[in-house]
Amino acid sequence: MMLSRSLILFVSLISFADAFVVRSSSRPQMMTLNAKSDAESVRKKEFVAIMAEELGYTKTDAEAALNCVIDTIAENLADGKKTVFPGFGTFEPRSRSARVGRNPKTGEKIEIKASVGAGFSAAKGLKDRLNGRD
Repeated sequence: MMLSRSLILFVSLISFADAFVVRSSSRPQMMTLNAKSDAESVRKKEFVAIMAEELGYTKTDAEAALNCVIDTIAENLADGKKTVFPGFGTFEPRSRSARVGRNPKTGEKIEIKASVGAGFSAAKGLKDRLNGRD
């Protein structure tokens, strides 16, 4: 199967909510709880299985497509470019200025260097779906 076809189908998959919803099944679910969210986490292996099922691919082809998408987004971020998925969201590099921080153990002031991180902004379509306004 051609990887470019896999990539195109994966990108179109983003528009289908079923691929991003954890389904009830007999397989064990992984839970990750933190202060910000009590949502269930879908790990990469499980996500690949959902993709393979939705698209009728083997897990190997689905994982290759997902890896291609992830690598492309990471490359774009490293090159200072945004990656936009209309209706889903935008991955973009975000600059952080240099600043003075404190060592939490000693209280000593430390210089924190400027850096670039990755950010994600949800599109209106995704926000509406999350809030039941699809």
